[in-house]
Amino acid sequence: MDGALLARAAESLGASGWRNLVFVVLPAALPLILAGLRVSLSVALVVLVAAELAGALFGVGYLIQVSQQVFRVDHMFVGLIALGLLGFTADFLFERFVRFFFPWYGAERGARIPRRRDD
Repeated sequence: MDGALLARAAESLGASGWRNLVFVVLPAALPLILAGLRVSLSVALVVLVAAELAGALFGVGYLIQVSQQVFRVDHMFVGLIALGLLGFTADFLFERFVRFFFPWYGAERGARIPRRRDD
């Protein structure tokens, strides 16, 4: 349903400005806000590694860059695996955070509707 339509429906039922914001607008915008936060988490990790590749003296990006220059493929893969685990862990923790604080978010994905068996 459209957010403006929900806001007008709440106003017609007597919701004031702040109640309309708290109980209609924010819950309607929550999926988009959480999706934006999840994408920004992944972009932040990519920018972190890019900054380390550009001019750091330590860190995973620096390890990968130096290992590439001296042909230490095993060290490069250690850095890549560390980055993969870091990204996986960050996304896993974000998902757990969302499920803990917003248990209704994404409930339609996990819901199972029993089917009728027609004999």
